[in-house]
Amino acid sequence: MGAALVVALDVALTGALHLDAVADTADGLASRRPREQALAVMREPQVGAVGAVAVGVLLLLRFAWIAALAAAASWALLAVAPVCGRAAMVLALCRGESHRAELGGRPSLAAGTSAAATRAVAAGALLLATAVAALAGLLGAGPQGAAVAVSALVVAALIALLAERAWRARFGSFTGDATGSAGMLAELGALAVLAALAVG
Repeated sequence: MGAALVVALDVALTGALHLDAVADTADGLASRRPREQALAVMREPQVGAVGAVAVGVLLLLRFAWIAALAAAASWALLAVAPVCGRAAMVLALCRGESHRAELGGRPSLAAGTSAAATRAVAAGALLLATAVAALAGLLGAGPQGAAVAVSALVVAALIALLAERAWRARFGSFTGDATGSAGMLAELGALAVLAALAVG
């Protein structure tokens, strides 16, 4: 019950913003259409079958891994995952001028945030995220928990950077939907590492 409430609260607080991005990117990638046509698919308000399945799988994994943390009474570690996801998004956004390009004649939603995500800002975000992760890990599971929490941040950062690189190779610019999806995947990776600690 606790895990379900956490997932529901997260969706309510974020307005499902990043879940919408996951659905859009899944639909666009699944279309296998040329760049501009795939981006047009992502801009459509309707969610396709692949997008719905992608969001469903993501929520199921989040629920399972949050439930593992709840079963181990490691609630403090829950604070680590969103911190890892947001810091990873900043890191991905700071890479390259191409993020600021216009897509299909329309500026990307990532344009404004990528302009603010300088290397200094990204470094500050990572340092702050490291401190928060280490503290939450320490409170949740002692010194081992701190080490695992920092490892979760590293995993999240790597996932976001790989997603950013793959996206730029396919579409040339890092869009708002891509940013949200990268953040959700990074957060999911962090949750997986934290859940492994709880199960172990």
